[in-house]
Amino acid sequence: MPRLSVVVPTYHEAANVAELADRLFKAIATRPELGQAELILVDDNSNDGIDRVVADGPYRDRTKLIVRTDERGLASAVLRGLAEARGEVLVVMDADLSHPPEAVPDLVAPILAGKADMVVGSRYAPGGSTDTEWSWFRRVNSRVATWLARPFAAIHDPMSGFFALPAPLLRSAGFLNPTGYKIALELMVKCRCRHVAEVPIHFADRQRGQSKLTMGEQVRYVEHLSRLYDFRWPHIVPVLKFLIVTALGLLGAGAWFLLAAMVAGGRVGWAWWATAYWPAIAINLLAYWRYIKQMKGLVPIRRPVFDFVAISGYEWLTFLVAGAGIDLWLGSGLTEARSLGSGWLWPPFFAAFFTRFLLRKLARHDIRGLPARQAEAPVP
Repeated sequence: MPRLSVVVPTYHEAANVAELADRLFKAIATRPELGQAELILVDDNSNDGIDRVVADGPYRDRTKLIVRTDERGLASAVLRGLAEARGEVLVVMDADLSHPPEAVPDLVAPILAGKADMVVGSRYAPGGSTDTEWSWFRRVNSRVATWLARPFAAIHDPMSGFFALPAPLLRSAGFLNPTGYKIALELMVKCRCRHVAEVPIHFADRQRGQSKLTMGEQVRYVEHLSRLYDFRWPHIVPVLKFLIVTALGLLGAGAWFLLAAMVAGGRVGWAWWATAYWPAIAINLLAYWRYIKQMKGLVPIRRPVFDFVAISGYEWLTFLVAGAGIDLWLGSGLTEARSLGSGWLWPPFFAAFFTRFLLRKLARHDIRGLPARQAEAPVP
């Protein structure tokens, strides 16, 4: 049985695989205490000849190629490779040679010594570096993304895709559902790693092939962070998200009343009032749609369309009833006071938002109050 399993997701990386395997196995051979190693390549059906490269290579007996035809994605490819791994220590790295294979022995040493739960190859730790050809935009993008991930681990490079962890720790993670390309963060949080160490590396620019970092991947990274924040702070973060959507809904209502003031000479009649809640519904729809995609498999929302329409209907009804009640109490004075600066304008909105909050909680549309393990259990 191999002591080390090195998992490498690939997509159109056939030109790099031979050099990667050669440098990796030569580096491991310099440290006899590491024992045997296996290389697991998980390819998303590139059809670029990677099967021939592996079959004709000198390390074919220690290399396993998995070609996926039914699924794509870097994170899911890593999870597939980890599921197939037989080693005592698991290593994940990129195929484009930006992660130096020579650093693998140093990466796994703290784990074998029992000094760390996870070790990451760090660009930003003392002694680490990146290619000088990085553009300023890429550097700023990397730093901002790192800053957003910092709450999960007090290390210099929590964004690293080059990492190692012991196999038993992986099995303790339970349900893994990463989005995008930062699987290390998912494991760091879900495995509840207490001791994360860093090994400085030089992060090189790829010499062959094309980068997989697209704008879509960056959007998925933000969604992934959002889900991890929910997992780590399930009582606080969903409430903050709700308040943000609520504030945006109020801004939408304010814009609607400004338009009314321009059209109606500063006063808002009942026709404008009755339709004033639609911006809040529209903004909530956008947030709700993204939430459903992010929480698929985590929160049991079985009738998302029906639930959204029903809850939105109750919200709007609450808004109208509250507005009518205030108007009746003022003796139709609300008709005269319906301007953006009127204090009587906002209570109906807050009543509607409270209705949304209450109904979504009753419908279990979030993970507030649920134990972390229960919140992460797969939904049948």
